[in-house]
Amino acid sequence: MEKAGEEGIRRSIRPDTRVGPCFDDYKEANDVQLIWLEVPTNPLLLVPALPLIASIVHSLPVATRPLVIVDSTFLSPFYITPLIPVTPDSLPLADLVLTSLSKYSGGHSDIILGSLTVSPATTAVRPDFLKGLRFLQNSMGAAASPHDCHLTIRSFKTLSPRMIRHGLNALRLAEWLTTRPEVERVRYPGLKTDGAFRMVEPLISPNARKELEFLGWDFPYEPEHSFEEDGSLVHLRTMGIPFGGMITFALKGATVLQTDKFVTSLRLIVLAESLGGVESLVEVPYGMTHSVS
Repeated sequence: MEKAGEEGIRRSIRPDTRVGPCFDDYKEANDVQLIWLEVPTNPLLLVPALPLIASIVHSLPVATRPLVIVDSTFLSPFYITPLIPVTPDSLPLADLVLTSLSKYSGGHSDIILGSLTVSPATTAVRPDFLKGLRFLQNSMGAAASPHDCHLTIRSFKTLSPRMIRHGLNALRLAEWLTTRPEVERVRYPGLKTDGAFRMVEPLISPNARKELEFLGWDFPYEPEHSFEEDGSLVHLRTMGIPFGGMITFALKGATVLQTDKFVTSLRLIVLAESLGGVESLVEVPYGMTHSVS
């Protein structure tokens, strides 16, 4: 996906990627098409070329082009804001943003909530789309309780410092994992040696960029050379850019039993299915969240 390029992306935008009232039976030209992206993906942390995808989609006829929906759960609205144009004269990178507020946005593992945000530029062209979403919310009862709203507002007040700390910790841990002989591969897009690192900087939100600049990061990013003690901010800036708190890694040659033993033997990190809270968690996707059995 990261290497598809413009030709591969254009080939993937097909008429059969449709969502309509009767699904496969509804093939009208004005049917809604969706390009659904996770940034980054769960659990492999692949980073789609969102700016390129957006430019291709915006080059298509406005009335019939696909809508781009981005799931930003792994980054939260702090690190990525696809609905906010990068420059005043540019278009947003997405039409809709989906996020699980239960995760990083909530941050305390005490909310079951999600949000779907529609770009004003999209509603101006397709006003019926937002009306349809509001109808579904009302008819299905998908409205948050006052208490959940209160907890979410509370959490947003600390989103910035929490996400900065998540990112700093993840960057340091990912870099450490690359030095371990027991680890076969590490995936953290913010690590300067990661294959998706070049895609990270254009996606960082203005607020996250300001916070990182306050901590000494310069953009465009250029690796620093430092003789500072390991763990200092100066040393962290040599590793890459904080980009969320999720890390994917594989143990070298580990069997299922060896992997189970590893994740159940950790003392500071808990084996559990969740993310985004103050707890440090580990999971094995093929046997838990992504199990096929």
